[in-house]
Amino acid sequence: MPGNPYSAYGTIASGSRFVGRDDQLGWLKRRLYEGRSSAALIGLTRVGKSSIARRVIAEPPDADTVTGWINVAAAQSGAEVLRHVLGHCPAAAATTRVFLSAGSANGSAEPTMFDLFGRVREGLLRLRRSGRYLVIALDEFDSVRHFADAHQFLTILRELVYHPDHMPMAVLTVARRPIDRIEVEAADISTFAGVCESSYLGPMSYAEIGAMAGRSAALPADAHDLAWMYAGGHPFLSEVIFARILEHGIADIERFIGPDLSDYYRKVEGFLRREGLWEALLRLAVGPAAHVDAEQSALIRRYGLIAEDGSVLSSDFAMFLQSRGDDAVRQPQAGPPG
Repeated sequence: MPGNPYSAYGTIASGSRFVGRDDQLGWLKRRLYEGRSSAALIGLTRVGKSSIARRVIAEPPDADTVTGWINVAAAQSGAEVLRHVLGHCPAAAATTRVFLSAGSANGSAEPTMFDLFGRVREGLLRLRRSGRYLVIALDEFDSVRHFADAHQFLTILRELVYHPDHMPMAVLTVARRPIDRIEVEAADISTFAGVCESSYLGPMSYAEIGAMAGRSAALPADAHDLAWMYAGGHPFLSEVIFARILEHGIADIERFIGPDLSDYYRKVEGFLRREGLWEALLRLAVGPAAHVDAEQSALIRRYGLIAEDGSVLSSDFAMFLQSRGDDAVRQPQAGPPG
């Protein structure tokens, strides 16, 4: 509706829509810009990963830091991703443009991965000689597992970022799954994960959701607590709830937000089932939790679905999990605002 500051939910948050996440922003900037090392931002769908990555890439510390954005899901191969990386390196001459268009209408042979690696390396060495540094965000990095050349691509990517003093480049990968899981599925290797430190993005804090609510004076006073009860700090769901309140009022809000919540919960369930984590989540949330694999338990907690004290993301999500679990076991409780 016109004048509704929350109606853009589900899109990249920028400007006044971007609130909070100071700790994550600070860590990523220190890692990428000060430490000149690569990082992975990992989290569930619609938790704000791309918004944070966009903010980091949009705020380089100086004019000598070159940044770029590549959507891996839009590429057909690792070679295509490397071509995009090369496009962010200084062009030596028209030969680079010819190389980038090789295999097209000019009839040139398709460049090999080795050719691309050499060209990117040359471009990075030119960057180093000019005192500059390249940071590339690789969004939707999960899509690497669909590349036929994934093994070569991941090996080359590691080589490009392994010696930052020699080749001035770091990458920020944005993904739903841990990097080592992506690598093993894509190429049965785990090399890039070793040079790409991971940060997991979970729900926002109670105060950050309050800052989101503060963007509209038209929201009723209890909108903040209501969003916390239903969304537990999830930024996308919180923005949806605030949008629905401004559209329909708060009196019968459950009827209007129910489909949004159910749709998101089903997406999370589908993802966790594919990752082999769904049964572990049910055991942690509903019980019995005694025999949950330690690695699975740790990953679920990193995603922010279960807190260290055993509380669930939100009271509404707890009821959803209860409906999927054994009615005879204990009802999980949501944690307090924090």
